[in-house]
Amino acid sequence: MVLPQEAFYLSNFVHSHVSEELQSETTKRSESKNQITSVQTANDFLHGKTPCPFLIDNVCSVYKARPMGCRLFLSSSEQSCLNELNNPRDKSVYPLLYEFPLRAGRLLNAGACAYLEEHGLIPYEWTFESSYLVASQDNNFKVWLSGDNPFKPREVAEKELAYINKFEVSKGK
Repeated sequence: MVLPQEAFYLSNFVHSHVSEELQSETTKRSESKNQITSVQTANDFLHGKTPCPFLIDNVCSVYKARPMGCRLFLSSSEQSCLNELNNPRDKSVYPLLYEFPLRAGRLLNAGACAYLEEHGLIPYEWTFESSYLVASQDNNFKVWLSGDNPFKPREVAEKELAYINKFEVSKGK
């Protein structure tokens, strides 16, 4: 999950620091992942394990510009990380993460969202891949700065919204 400012920062980083070949590859991967995640139920989406489009040969190709959500995944359990690496499609296998950075990160995101709302900007948090695709389109940064929302949320059923709210995921207006 990323906030708009993270998606725009990532898009700028990719266009400034990544080869055209890798830009094309990550865009294709983002489009492919977006086709999967955009139709998943909330449960499948929040517990899914589709690889990040910027993960190339098990290395983050945009590490310096990675969003807050990625920066919070801290673990000291080598075995749990190896299990995740070796079993990427097994939904029962997740790395053991430190709880404090995860909670602190959610609070930082909440603070960033509050600041953006106070300044008339929509702090819509959504998927990494779909947000990157929107942020990469011409003029969407100006659209967002004007107070409009180029990040269009999909329709979510009440049951799914109740499930999503358990995870304190930011919602767009």
